[in-house]
Amino acid sequence: MGFGTLFFGSNGWLAFCDEGIMLRSYMIVEGDDVVLIEGDIGQNLSSDDDYYKISNRMNKTLPITVSWTGDSPEADVWSVSIQDEIAPYSESMMILEEAGTTSLYRSVWVTVVDGEITVNLAARCPVDGCE
Repeated sequence: MGFGTLFFGSNGWLAFCDEGIMLRSYMIVEGDDVVLIEGDIGQNLSSDDDYYKISNRMNKTLPITVSWTGDSPEADVWSVSIQDEIAPYSESMMILEEAGTTSLYRSVWVTVVDGEITVNLAARCPVDGCE
């Protein structure tokens, strides 16, 4: 793999394909320059490595909040360690681990809106309900 620079318009899509099969796609919009590094959180939560990094490539401190959603009957379904903010031009480590004994569908995504980073955590019961 090499390194390079891509230039985009103010919005659009970036797709990664292999022989005509789309592997990943990203919606491109103007906004704060924040990226996830070392881990493809969009594809899965790794059972081997629960550490993920958020990189703030802006010249300002950005707050980090956590949003919890889902219908799990248990309250403690995540073990999370995330800082409250990230300094300019720096990285912040976050730890996201599954917790509890209930079989759940889990999802994690990160959004950046109006200068605030939100780590979204969702845990839902299967269609036939939680045990």
